[in-house]
Amino acid sequence: MVDTITIRLEVKDRGFPDITYRNRRFVTPEVITFVCVPGNPGPGHGIYPVRAEVEGPCRGARPGMHGPRRTTERFYRGWPQDWTDWLIALASAQWP
Repeated sequence: MVDTITIRLEVKDRGFPDITYRNRRFVTPEVITFVCVPGNPGPGHGIYPVRAEVEGPCRGARPGMHGPRRTTERFYRGWPQDWTDWLIALASAQWP
């Protein structure tokens, strides 16, 4: 079993922009959790944690889609196209 380090940040009032999750939902970040693996050989695609979880209120990206609700969306290092630049920078700054 691989040991992990979990870093949980309360970011509700820090002014981070909404994240568009796979062109389906806009998520307003309130809590961001990074899951890191110690001894990781280095960043993949410039991304250090293996996963980021962005929690907060969300709404559909297209008219007529889901109404307002809460969600936790997961971003994986293997799919760098889903990460925003500011999320990558925040993850790098938190790297243990």
